[in-house]
Amino acid sequence: MSAAKAMKVIKASRLVTPHSTVLNGVVVVEGERVKYAGSQDALKNVDIPQNAEIMDFGNKIMSPGFFDIHIHGTKDGRCDESVRAVEAISEYICADGTTSFLPTTNSVAGVKNIVEACKKQKSGKPAGAKIMGIRMEGPFLSPKKLENAPQADEWLLPPSVEELKKILDAGAGLVKIVDIGVEMDGADELIEELSKKGVIASIAHSKTDYAGFLRSAALGVKHATHLYNVMTGFHHRRAGIVNGLLTEDSITTELICDGLHLHKTAIEVAIRCKGFDRLAMISDMTIGGMGDGDYGEYVIKDGVARIKGADPSKDNTLAGSITPLNVGVRNVLKMSHSLHNVIKMATLTPAGIVGADNEIGSLEPGKLADIVIFDDNINVCMKMINGVVV
Repeated sequence: MSAAKAMKVIKASRLVTPHSTVLNGVVVVEGERVKYAGSQDALKNVDIPQNAEIMDFGNKIMSPGFFDIHIHGTKDGRCDESVRAVEAISEYICADGTTSFLPTTNSVAGVKNIVEACKKQKSGKPAGAKIMGIRMEGPFLSPKKLENAPQADEWLLPPSVEELKKILDAGAGLVKIVDIGVEMDGADELIEELSKKGVIASIAHSKTDYAGFLRSAALGVKHATHLYNVMTGFHHRRAGIVNGLLTEDSITTELICDGLHLHKTAIEVAIRCKGFDRLAMISDMTIGGMGDGDYGEYVIKDGVARIKGADPSKDNTLAGSITPLNVGVRNVLKMSHSLHNVIKMATLTPAGIVGADNEIGSLEPGKLADIVIFDDNINVCMKMINGVVV
């Protein structure tokens, strides 16, 4: 995935950096990397050849490409199903500004699909968002035990170091995060093994209490999956996982900001407690691009995806989102937070969580030129990956 050593000069009225929004911004790209990023006023100090390509986007916003560290599938299938489904995610989310992602699966078969898709992607030009690793949401999760929806738990396995080894071996070094129901028998050994291997253990789909949360953190849990969703909630006497996550700075977490999974006040509480540096925005997209209908395992009604057969009035019945990451950026911006902080949740923070912030997540000299251009409503009009316009 490399570009020729040509130089591009990209201008926009606003450039998003990790710390501020620069007016009259410009990014100079040489080959696949950023050479300069800042104000157009300082461009005279940059050595630019006469044949450099000038791209001026006028009154638009320029930002690092979004990084989605939790996404399962689109209308063309989920990662567990086929290599093509993984490729389809890459193409689909790129259109809305996501330039990197962690395909998310729950099986060895899904891991193998992602590894194969990654090999194919690296053999040619980027057709879409870059695969930066693998996310495992399962199979080591606590069962939901939803009435009339047994299929929600059919694929689960008890925590097992032996089963984990199968996943890691199939993943060929690409597995970045493994989600765990930490109260289950065998979870402690799994957390410790992941820590030894340098893979992030994430608390997920868990019924543990606050004491169990602290115990898992001491064992090596570093992250938590979709804050508020499928975990013991906040209580003023019987503290649960949410109490722990809102107050424990050493553990990062993530939010589904599609406007359905979380009320805006829950997002606001998380931001005030955790800060933008410890909160990654995710899509948790399962069947993106689909309208209302019956899709076998899932049903979409009024734009909400749920587990088929489950009572919609009960908790833990949502089946991920159907919207890409730019929708979440749009929603949080409406809450009057600064542009650079909201963008950080979708770029630099997720990159930092998985240790990729030395290459992506911000537009700084030496980093890969993953750039998106969008308007005030986060409608994307240009995507660049590794210096190549996609």
